[in-house]
Amino acid sequence: MTKEFKIAHISDCHLGYRSGQFRDNETGINLREQDGYDALDKAIDEIVESKPDVVICSGDMFHSPKPSIYTIIQCKKILQKLVKAGIPFYNIAGNHDAEDSIREIPANAVIDEPLLGLYSYTEPYVVVEISPGIVCHFVSHHGFIAQQETMKRLKTIKGKFNILVTHGSVYDTNMNMILHSESEPREIVIPEEIMNMDWDYTLMGHIHERGWVSSTDGLTDTSNRKQFYGGSLIRRGFSDKECKLGRGWTMWTIKDQKEMTPEFHIIEERLQKDIIIQCKNRSTLEIENKIASEFEKIDFSQTPILRVTLVNISKQNKTALDMSKFREDIQKCLTFGMKYKMTEEVEATEAQRSSFSYDLHSAYRAFWEIDKENYTEDVQEPINKESVSLLNKGQEKIIK
Repeated sequence: MTKEFKIAHISDCHLGYRSGQFRDNETGINLREQDGYDALDKAIDEIVESKPDVVICSGDMFHSPKPSIYTIIQCKKILQKLVKAGIPFYNIAGNHDAEDSIREIPANAVIDEPLLGLYSYTEPYVVVEISPGIVCHFVSHHGFIAQQETMKRLKTIKGKFNILVTHGSVYDTNMNMILHSESEPREIVIPEEIMNMDWDYTLMGHIHERGWVSSTDGLTDTSNRKQFYGGSLIRRGFSDKECKLGRGWTMWTIKDQKEMTPEFHIIEERLQKDIIIQCKNRSTLEIENKIASEFEKIDFSQTPILRVTLVNISKQNKTALDMSKFREDIQKCLTFGMKYKMTEEVEATEAQRSSFSYDLHSAYRAFWEIDKENYTEDVQEPINKESVSLLNKGQEKIIK
C-alpha cells in the first residue's frame, strides 16, 4: 500500500506591507496591507480544507523585523485556524523577519508556540523529523557571517527523506546568474555546495516568483534540480514579476519516501497591470489615444495597481504628453506610475515637433496634478514649492 505524506507550502507573506494612500473605510488599514492579510487568510482556509499533514512557510512571514501589534494579531488570528484543525505549522526566519544585528530576535519568534503546534524557528539550524522517515532541515536567515558558519554544519541523514527548507538567493544555471530580489535587505546567497548536497528536495523562500530553479519553461523542473521557490502570496510592486505558475500555495505529496510531486493552488489578487506602449513613429495624440483605449479595459472600481510604460518615446513627445486628461481614472488607482524605456534613439518628426505646446513648467504642472495624490495634503505644498524652485534654479543655471 502506498504511503503518502502531504506538505502545504507557503512563503513570503510579507504581512504588514503597505502601498498607496487608500485605506479601508471601516478599519482605516492601508488597502494593500489588508490584501496581504486576506491572501494569507484565504490560503489557510483552503489548506485547512485540503487537510495536509503539515504546513511549511519558508520565511518572511512579516515585511518588517518590527511588525505592528495589529499585524501580529492578524497573523496569529489566521494561524489559529491551523491550531483548531490540528495541523502543525513550521516556519523559518527570512531576511525581512530579521534585523541587521544577529543579537536582535527575528520577528517570527512572536508566532512560535510549540504547545499549539506552531513552530517558528529563529535558531540558525533546526533538524526535525516531521514524520517517521521524513526529515526537514530548517535553516533560518541569521546574518551573513554567521550563516556561512551554519552552512558548514549541514548534512543529510542517511536512510531518511531529507528536505532542506531555507531562505535566500541561489545560482541559476539556466540563466547563468544569481537570482536576486530587487532592493532586498540582508540578502543571503546560499552556496552551491549546499544546494548540491544530496537533498531529496529543497523548499525555499525569498524569490517571489513561484517555480523551480533553472526551469527553462517556468512550469516544470526541467533541470531536475528539485529546488523550488514557493513565491509570494501578493506582488510587492512591479519588481515582483508575473509568473506562469501564479501566486498562491503548493501542496506537496511524498509517496513512499521516494518522490515528491506538487499541486498548485492560486490565490486571486488585486489587478496589477503594466500597460506597455510602443511610441516610435506615434504622435503625442496617438500615444494619448492608445493610453485611453487601454484604460477602457480596466475596471477602476476595483482600485487597481497600474503603470504605463512608454517605450522609445521621443523627448518632445514625452514633454508634450498630457496625462492630466486621465486624472479621474488615475486617482482611483491604489498606485499609479509612469516608466520610460529606451531601446533605441528616437527623434520626433517635424509634424510632431509642430504640435508641441508645453514648456518645462507646463509639463511639470501636468505631472504634479497626478503625482500629488501620492502624498498627504500636509506635505503637498512644500514638495511642490521646492520642486518649482529647483526647476527655476536649473533653468537659470543653463541660461547663464
